[in-house]
Amino acid sequence: MPREALSQQILVSASRGGAHPAVGSTSAVLTIKPTANGAATIWAASSSRPGLTPLVERAADGSVTVPASGVASALYEAAYFQAVDNPKAPQHDLVNVLLADVAAQVYATNPSASADAVKSGLAALKTAFAKATNPQAPASAGKGLPSFGPTLVPQLTGALGVMTAFAKSSGAGVVGPAVTAVAKSVYDAYLKTSIATGIGFETGYAGFSDRSLYDVGDLTASGFHALVSGPAIEQAVACGQANPACATVEDSLLTPVIHTGLGTTAAISVIQTPAQLQTADPTLKTMLSNRGLNVNLNSDGSLTVPSGGFDAMLTAAGNLNVSLTNTAAPVVKHLFAAQGDPAKPADVSDQANTDLNTILPPFNLTLTGTLFDNGLAGRLSLKGSTDSKPLLDGSAVSQDLVTLFKAVSVDDTTDITVSADLVGIFVDIYTAQWVTRSRTSLASSPRLPPAPRRMRR
Repeated sequence: MPREALSQQILVSASRGGAHPAVGSTSAVLTIKPTANGAATIWAASSSRPGLTPLVERAADGSVTVPASGVASALYEAAYFQAVDNPKAPQHDLVNVLLADVAAQVYATNPSASADAVKSGLAALKTAFAKATNPQAPASAGKGLPSFGPTLVPQLTGALGVMTAFAKSSGAGVVGPAVTAVAKSVYDAYLKTSIATGIGFETGYAGFSDRSLYDVGDLTASGFHALVSGPAIEQAVACGQANPACATVEDSLLTPVIHTGLGTTAAISVIQTPAQLQTADPTLKTMLSNRGLNVNLNSDGSLTVPSGGFDAMLTAAGNLNVSLTNTAAPVVKHLFAAQGDPAKPADVSDQANTDLNTILPPFNLTLTGTLFDNGLAGRLSLKGSTDSKPLLDGSAVSQDLVTLFKAVSVDDTTDITVSADLVGIFVDIYTAQWVTRSRTSLASSPRLPPAPRRMRR
């Protein structure tokens, strides 16, 4: 894998695996660009998802102005995933992301679809997810996507099977074709993230296996966020901005998640302006200030980025992540030292909870800064592509470090075990992004096509 900034075309072929038929070959362009904080940022272009807003024209001085709708979209994404990733109450977002994506796809092909009809179809699909059973697991595994396994890949495998069967059922109604389209799009995205893994770039995970033992929200630096969940929410906002019926549907799915994660009842919607979104989530206003990315919106909510300004925004977000990591790392070390003997660890849950409360505000500031940059990437991308997304950035270490505090803040043996797993993830991420190392292995995922051989760095 090249260590210098450049683009490289990669081709991968998918063989038949599990219940999913072969889908042929797909390719992607990976652009590697080191950031100022030393971490590599990988950009994947040639996504199968349609581009949203065309890239705006550059002015003679090289500046680019993102319209208010684009700024609002990036701010909404930051608020939504801040809520999902709240380390005090992380939310399981896989089903919600798939439903929101399906809704946007419905209105992309059928703008006059009734909101009630779409809600009915989505409710039926959600019920199908909840009633799904894993035929290879014992009855004690229960029902729902967790019955397929505790991590993302097996649950996603189960979800794709449910979606394929549901789309052909009589209860699918108006959402049937959209369910099929989204399932294919997600499957294609899985292949692309396996490309990145196979040629040497990963953050301690394989393909879409980019979550810890228990669902901890949505990892911003993961392939799943870059190619599925992030674009899904982006599509949801664009759909709502263009179609009132779509806005009604998307708000019914997404607003409860934001209210729960942020602990607020403030009005928030996919159709809100940048100013309204900052009122609903004050962290967004702080993030834009000189305490965060230091960007000033125009009076109409648009954002003018001077030549080289987006690199400065990426650097600012990277510096926030580095600062948070430098602050949290010694606290984590002290916390585990206080636990003492792993065989008979001391109860440090109160200390961990105090540490988490202290670090939560800078964590939210850092997270929203990274998410806001990601949300603008399609309009200010390195190669001018409307569907380029950063696959890796400096947020991986800081996000997993903060998750440790939640793992230890509950006085429970299981959580102590999970915290040890997360320490391993942290070390793996750290060495993957800042230390060069080589090891070949074969990556594979349950019932999904095996990823190509990978060189781990």
